[in-house]
Amino acid sequence: MKPYYEDDAVQIYHADCRELSFEGISAVVTDPPYHLVRISERFGAKDAHNTPAMDTPEGSVWARKARGFMGKEWDGTGVSFQPDTWASIRGWCKSGAMLMAFGGTRTSHRIACAIEDAGWEIRDTIAWVYGSGFPKSLDIGKAVGTSVWEGYGTALKPAYEPITLAMNPIDGTFANNALTHGVAGLNIDGARIPTEDNLNGGGYTPRKRGNAWAETKGMNAEGRCAVTPFVQPKGRFPANFIHDGSQMVMELFPNSKDGVAVGGYRTASSIYGNFMGRKADAPNIGYGSSGSAARFFYCAKASKAERNKGCEELEERQYSHDGRVKPIENACQRNNSVTTNNHPTVKPLALMEYLVKLVMMPEYNLIIDPFCGSGTTLLACIKLGIPCIGIDSDEQSCEIAAKRMAQTVMELGV
Repeated sequence: MKPYYEDDAVQIYHADCRELSFEGISAVVTDPPYHLVRISERFGAKDAHNTPAMDTPEGSVWARKARGFMGKEWDGTGVSFQPDTWASIRGWCKSGAMLMAFGGTRTSHRIACAIEDAGWEIRDTIAWVYGSGFPKSLDIGKAVGTSVWEGYGTALKPAYEPITLAMNPIDGTFANNALTHGVAGLNIDGARIPTEDNLNGGGYTPRKRGNAWAETKGMNAEGRCAVTPFVQPKGRFPANFIHDGSQMVMELFPNSKDGVAVGGYRTASSIYGNFMGRKADAPNIGYGSSGSAARFFYCAKASKAERNKGCEELEERQYSHDGRVKPIENACQRNNSVTTNNHPTVKPLALMEYLVKLVMMPEYNLIIDPFCGSGTTLLACIKLGIPCIGIDSDEQSCEIAAKRMAQTVMELGV
């Protein structure tokens, strides 16, 4: 199949990802459809067009086409709920390849179950927390018309999106997988959170032992194990928590201490036993961390300038920040505007760069986004010098992605 857009750094395909085939994929980073419609609407209106939802041994299961988030048909197909989707994607990947898939809080469990049922191994869930979400809650009191129900609503304020972290099962051990397939684990050091704090925590402070100081690796004057000289890490260890740095989020995590290392020595297990058969003292090495939520990676939502960069030649289209197509009561949510990149779920570039960096390998990389939307994952790959492939079934999204790619490739000269 001919790519919709292609250059030396990226390929974009306008297609259903289940209809394509690739090989040698080192990682998958994607923001699939969340299918954010009510259960009663998942089969669409009575007069909606019939479309095959999935194939079974008994034949095709048919469902009426439903419209999902912001009325988009691509969010109403349930494609990310189907194990076959993730099985196809897994077939493209090397052993040990990592998968990161965003999800909505109401439906992420369906996506995670489909990923696991397709043979992926669930490794973790990352929370991307932000303070800019609008409550989309019906005021029951106004609907009922009685004061008894005043103050009752139907939903909470959206403040985070879960990201399922999964892995294509490894070939033997991680070490064997790394040497055999060039893919293994996460790029921990490459994704550390920069800090000027001293991360020692006291565990490496030299301790006086009689007339000698344990300052170097090996045995001291008393024949005891000495403390290894402290080497400051490149930054804080990456956590499964990402936030947008907003005041609202920061206030949720006031200054606090967690996991503070206590200096001194503890009695160790027999693995530290010395040559005399007695238990030796092992250094109490901790990984202390204190302060506000800033000790986690933070990234604001995509700005208008960021989402529209490269799309200047496209026609401006209507965009609703609230996600509703009908008039709403809250004036703060009547924020309709026109924009050249009207994709409703554009992720911030810095966030996608960070996630891509987590799954990039030291030598071989080929990252794919089977639901690339307006192409932010691909932009992140280009900026990091990683070859990538994007796929989307919506042609308008492919057009926007292609414009953004061309602009970035021209600027970077890749």
